[in-house]
Amino acid sequence: MNGRPTARSPMVVNGSIGPETNVIGVVIPTYNEVENIDPLLNGLLSRESLYVIFIDDGSTDGTQECIKEWENREPSRVFLLARDHKLGLATAYLTGFHYLMTNPSIRWIAQMDADGSHNVDDLFKMVAVGSTGYDLVVGSRYVDGGQTVNWARMRRWLSRAGSLYSSFLLQCSVNDMTGGFKLWDRDLLRNLPLEAVRSTGYGFQIEMNYFAMLAGACVTEVPITFRERIHGKSKMSWKIALEALIMVWRLRMQRMKLQGRIDQNARVINLRRT
Repeated sequence: MNGRPTARSPMVVNGSIGPETNVIGVVIPTYNEVENIDPLLNGLLSRESLYVIFIDDGSTDGTQECIKEWENREPSRVFLLARDHKLGLATAYLTGFHYLMTNPSIRWIAQMDADGSHNVDDLFKMVAVGSTGYDLVVGSRYVDGGQTVNWARMRRWLSRAGSLYSSFLLQCSVNDMTGGFKLWDRDLLRNLPLEAVRSTGYGFQIEMNYFAMLAGACVTEVPITFRERIHGKSKMSWKIALEALIMVWRLRMQRMKLQGRIDQNARVINLRRT
């Protein structure tokens, strides 16, 4: 399918559901995650008014086939966008975001990992918090009550240092700048300059937090427990970490330009709190 949605969409919901309800669209990038799909979907689909779109980058372990089986079982709630090869985490999320943003029935757009590191119960907790008036809810490892489990000391240090480094240089109040577990209000995403994203890997998380800050979004962090994957291999590498290191300085230097793009977008979009 090369990332192009077909006419059959899991986001086709009952016409009586309006944009002010808690309908959730979840974007999940995948690459060789076949052992994680069943437990993930069993948890997510336990909640009504929740729809899942997978962006798969040419998995070779049967991931796509597993998701297609779920499509057949839940044709109105599970959807696969299959790409021919690895195009990067950022483009996967952006593809899913753009697809969901066009549907006015979707109130919340969530992003989470497929590997079991992000707990489905935490997502539902984030939705409850977001519904009290926030534009972005970050599932955070680095606020009181948050933690990582079964991480090597070096990886824990790298992640924490990356968050501190980026939040300091960008003057951003988010503690977990590198985390990938987030819940976005659809209107906030529509207000952000997604075309300005330059990262391909985990630096994307920092970019998006920074864009939200420039947009004046109402942001909060909810403590989560991040567990190291049981199945499959981590996609983190030193190359990805270096990309994020350099990208922070680019964002800092382009602040005025990015702010202008956001201000232009904002003239036609009103955030809930205004």
